Amino acid sequence: MNRMAAALVATLILWPAWGRPSPPLAPMFDAAAAAVDVPADVTRAIAHVESGGSPWALNIEGRSYIFDSKEKALRTARAAAAAGQSFDSGVMQVNSQWLRRYGIPLEAAFDPEANIYLGSWILKQEMQRLGRTWDAIAAYHSPDPARGRKYAELVKAALARGPVTRAEAVKKPAPSVAVPSPAAPVILTRTTSSLVVERRAGGQVAREEKKDSPFVQRLRKS
Repeated sequence: MNRMAAALVATLILWPAWGRPSPPLAPMFDAAAAAVDVPADVTRAIAHVESGGSPWALNIEGRSYIFDSKEKALRTARAAAAAGQSFDSGVMQVNSQWLRRYGIPLEAAFDPEANIYLGSWILKQEMQRLGRTWDAIAAYHSPDPARGRKYAELVKAALARGPVTRAEAVKKPAPSVAVPSPAAPVILTRTTSSLVVERRAGGQVAREEKKDSPFVQRLRKS
């Protein structure tokens, strides 16, 4: 085993227990993967690398945070958006440019179901462009080839390790992260040419459809 591989394995072994995806997230990965036709094991591995499976993870221009509540994460993300900063949000660390491009509410970035769906759909765009390859997984993270290759190696190591239970992880004190509710207040769905945002509150459902940009339309036809 070379140094790089050893370092990657060590990183995964030492990943704290609170960073693992909670069991209720598993069906969300399966449903999103089936909806957009991507491998669920790959999206789970991406989530391990991106956020450790935390629904309230946030990275603001290279600085990472994991909050103990959705409210704290959302408040910090709103401040970053107001300051014009780039940030990655939630389980799949969806970049803020995707939210701006589609007019997706920031609350959706910290809704586990919506975030996993959107991250899976972003991966699908790269797979349509580059095929079901490591290049597509690298592009999910960065257009820079060198950064993308390093990222793909991390995802590859996470895939090789497979699902990790809390018992296997090293115990380490960490912020308390509540189990996400399976009934998400914001749901993203997809038609052949748009993303659909449903906001659920007080027994009412408000539905809004966002058409794909011409760029994404071209990717979907490629």
